[in-house]
Amino acid sequence: MKKIFTQTILAAAAILLFGFNANAQSCNASFTYVIAGNTVTFTSTSTGVTGNTIYSWSFGDTQSSSTQNPSHTYATGGTYSICLGIADFAIGCLDSACQTIVIPTSGMEDFSGTFVTLGTFPNPSNTQTVISYTTSVSGDVSIEVFNILGNKVSAIESAHKAAGVYETKFDTQNMNEGIYFVKITINGREAATKLTVVH
Repeated sequence: MKKIFTQTILAAAAILLFGFNANAQSCNASFTYVIAGNTVTFTSTSTGVTGNTIYSWSFGDTQSSSTQNPSHTYATGGTYSICLGIADFAIGCLDSACQTIVIPTSGMEDFSGTFVTLGTFPNPSNTQTVISYTTSVSGDVSIEVFNILGNKVSAIESAHKAAGVYETKFDTQNMNEGIYFVKITINGREAATKLTVVH
């Protein structure tokens, strides 16, 4: 695990050392995935990236990758925390995103071709944001918002949903300015995205 996000950390150090934050540009790390047996294909859906963006993946099993859209085969089934870090020291961009995936442990459970995505718009938000998500499986869905300290500040949704694309509105006008995290849980699998509130 020591090599996880090494390139991202170095890029962050370069940003601080050379002062590129003065003209920093916004970027947001995000990704989707498709599970086929023990092999998972990851696709970066990050925004604000350039041809110089550094990608640093942690697959949750001590393995990592620096390619933009990697595939990884797990030795055993189980629950893994996947993290993607992106950095571009030339424009002062640095962000990360994590999701939890479940690799089937037996032939009784098949997650082949399943995926979940989560996004917010507008972001940053000053009055209201639309939370959109897509799931390829039906199940129990919960959406919660946490502050940067990890405290839950809102429970937006808790319902059983069929596979499909959904949107829900979230009022931010009475929230303090700052960074929050929107987390969606579907059948025990989690995805999260960063939400910035400004007034």
